[in-house]
Amino acid sequence: MNYYKEMQYRIIYLNENMGHTAINKCRLYDEIKNDYFVYTDPDVLPVNERPENFLEYFLNLMKKNFGRKKPGFH
Repeated sequence: MNYYKEMQYRIIYLNENMGHTAINKCRLYDEIKNDYFVYTDPDVLPVNERPENFLEYFLNLMKKNFGRKKPGFH
């Protein structure tokens, strides 16, 4: 938990496990839906082989291909 407290980003904690559709169930989505954001679970760890700039890569994918709204690892 200290890891998140040290980050310079806004971290939002949910009081309960709302499943994979949690973002749609809470009011947060209305606040962020018109901007870019990262949405993940704290137990998801990308593999070490990922490019260091993977967030920039995903952002560029979305900017170049407007139909792509949810890029991610597979």
